[in-house]
Amino acid sequence: MTDENKEEFVDKIFEMKTRGEFNEKLEAFLRGFNLIVPSLLVSMFHPSELQLLIAGVSSIDVVEMKEHAKYD
Repeated sequence: MTDENKEEFVDKIFEMKTRGEFNEKLEAFLRGFNLIVPSLLVSMFHPSELQLLIAGVSSIDVVEMKEHAKYD
């Protein structure tokens, strides 16, 4: 490593660490996820739509909930 290639060195170390440490976990997650939702169906969604389907909304509208809730 020299001053000229410091940035490239850091980028390569980062890439190596993230691929090595997360790749196995990511592949396991994707195998399980694709058992439930085939990859062909996933490809139909925009990433933001997929995030909404998986995680839901980040805030709850209490007024809207009261308008649509039925109490017994």
